[in-house]
Amino acid sequence: MTADHYLVASDKVIPAWLQPVAILDLCAARGIDTHALLLNTALFASDLPFTGRYISLIQFQQLLANANRLWPGSDFPFQLGHQLLQHGLGPIRALVDSHSDLRPVLALLCDYSTLLAPALAMYIVSPAPNEILLMIRPSAFENTDGIALVSALTALANIIKCFKGVREPRYFFRASAGINRENFTAHLQGECYFDAPFDGLRILIDTTEKEAATQNLRAQVAVADCYALLPKARYLGECLRQLFASGDSGYRDLGGCAQQLGISQASLKRRLREHGLSFQQQLDHYQLELALIELLLKRASVDEAAARLNFHDSSNFRRAFKRWTGLSPSLMKTHFSSLMTPLPK
Repeated sequence: MTADHYLVASDKVIPAWLQPVAILDLCAARGIDTHALLLNTALFASDLPFTGRYISLIQFQQLLANANRLWPGSDFPFQLGHQLLQHGLGPIRALVDSHSDLRPVLALLCDYSTLLAPALAMYIVSPAPNEILLMIRPSAFENTDGIALVSALTALANIIKCFKGVREPRYFFRASAGINRENFTAHLQGECYFDAPFDGLRILIDTTEKEAATQNLRAQVAVADCYALLPKARYLGECLRQLFASGDSGYRDLGGCAQQLGISQASLKRRLREHGLSFQQQLDHYQLELALIELLLKRASVDEAAARLNFHDSSNFRRAFKRWTGLSPSLMKTHFSSLMTPLPK
């Protein structure tokens, strides 16, 4: 991995003829002026339908913000999520239609998350063979607004409905302030939990519903089409997470990661600052994810979680966890263990 193998938010990698056009169509149906929608996005109505054009994450975020501001109501992210499956995900729609099992589709969506939700990255954890936890976090900016998250989860909710043998999902949101909970109940049609320790969803899949052993040709074509549109690199924050997860302890410090990325420590710090990030913050987020999985999903004790995260002792782990979340590990287990109880069979 070198400096040429990661993205920054100004890189133009988002296909403008997919999600951006879906946003314009959705807003046009509500009578919203296209020129106002495209303000400060470097896109122009005269260039529609933007075939072959790409925009950056910064420009895409501006388009989302414009649409949400001009939308006549508070449900724009949900309506966009519904719209995307019908028009806006390109070959992802074919990917969904060509599989009978949700599990490989979710795994592929994590690989192609830039097409589903350009501002977000997704990771799968499987605490049991028939259970999937999909954790979602910003891909580039630390403070990605809730529009991208809600539209992505609404699109995922519609994708999940395409498959048999899947129980009603549970949705988790770190935020709660200013949220219209009726919108979540109406559009997601599943249990929604707010002030949760992570963003994402949890589902139970009937183990009798299995994908055929050999992937059909239609699925192979859909995967190839997705890959052709996918950026051949990840955003800088995601590259760091990949290094953290590599298992090499040398990639848990600034110097080791900078060397692997082929840049100086000062350059890495500067480029992270440009996205409102810091190295320690990214490492903390990664370790917190691991800690939550251990404590809430695997139901590990505090001592067990500390050992598995390679802390020298549980006291250091407790102090770090309190710094990450404001809660002790034991209090976190008490507050949120009910959210992670086994899903109904």
